[in-house]
Amino acid sequence: YPRRITVICLIVFGSAILLEWLQIFTPDRDARVIDAMEKVAGGAAGILAGRVLIALADRRARNATPL
Repeated sequence: YPRRITVICLIVFGSAILLEWLQIFTPDRDARVIDAMEKVAGGAAGILAGRVLIALADRRARNATPL
């Protein structure tokens, strides 16, 4: 959803933080701020990579010569 970047960021970052926070309630897991930050950074890297790939695909499609 290239036009819904705000919603995508809320879902990705929110789920990363929520999943880390929910580990508080599991006896064999521990929640750490650094782990949440790593998950958010990974989500940001994935979103950025997707945006770059979409931009490259759009650029390639515009520069393609018709048959």
